[in-house]
Amino acid sequence: MKSGKDLRKELANELKLCADLIESEPDPRRQNYYFSAAYTQTNRVLNIDYDRDLLLMECVLGNAYNQIQARLNVVASGDRTVDIPKELFSRLAAHTRQLSKVVEKGESPYSVLSEIWEAAYSSTGNGFYLLKKGVLKL
Repeated sequence: MKSGKDLRKELANELKLCADLIESEPDPRRQNYYFSAAYTQTNRVLNIDYDRDLLLMECVLGNAYNQIQARLNVVASGDRTVDIPKELFSRLAAHTRQLSKVVEKGESPYSVLSEIWEAAYSSTGNGFYLLKKGVLKL
């Protein structure tokens, strides 16, 4: 990640706050709302200081949010065939906190982004199946 040190520090602080808010909130819909700050803040920094790593972050974080939100909407409609894994948001908070450290150091976010996407994938039908099968681990 090549973005300026001040912007990296600001983004890292926002990601830490995002993780703190996810951990402090018991309601999954609000937890996902707080998680959405991860991609929106990344998008703001991307618009100021374009970087491919930021672009990848914005894409993964935004898609993770949307995937989880889609499952939350299905569950809210009464269909609980595939439920939200209990540990999903605690894992997202931990991964978001790790992402903040990676951003602050200017390191590649690829590894932690793959963990974030894997956590979000657990909210899909196939992801939930793989979680129950023991192949996907949060």
